Amino acid sequence: MTISYEDDFEYANSKLSGSIVYKSGQPVHINYVDVEEGDAFYQDPQTREERVCELSALDLTPVKLGYVNYPEGASYLSRIPARHWRQGLRENTVSCNGTYGGVYNSYFISTVLGAYPTFTHCLEQCKNTALSIAFSRNFALFPSLKGIFLYFKGEKVGVVDETGTGSRPKLNEEYTYLQEMLEGELNANYS
Repeated sequence: MTISYEDDFEYANSKLSGSIVYKSGQPVHINYVDVEEGDAFYQDPQTREERVCELSALDLTPVKLGYVNYPEGASYLSRIPARHWRQGLRENTVSCNGTYGGVYNSYFISTVLGAYPTFTHCLEQCKNTALSIAFSRNFALFPSLKGIFLYFKGEKVGVVDETGTGSRPKLNEEYTYLQEMLEGELNANYS
């Protein structure tokens, strides 16, 4: 989704400066828009160097959020339901259920790009480190003394069943409507 700012580069600067948007499928932090030329100056997500592009190269599709795997464990990020006059994602438009490690770091970028460890890796980490970890945008594992619990968007919805052959997440009865989504995400990221 692109928006034409025509020749009103000051307006573009006021709307985009300090926001996270997409460029070529990657999340980028817009530092500012040159009000004379209309070029967008942004921070490269890999090198952290400042780069420049035309405004038309930016994609203003909403940035995808969900569980972020910070070093302290998994935290669920979502947008604050409020109208803002700026475009893109900003620090003050994010709500966090868990430890907040900020936006626009390598952990956040992995979430935006949908790069998650496998369920098997997450299960092993929970057992070895007692830290929560997400295997998708929507689902995470949280260890406790009573076992390993399955969470969906910040809410406990099941457990990891370790009886029989292999460990699999099992939804509580009132959350069985999530089964198809859970299976899809396990199959997409299971080994």
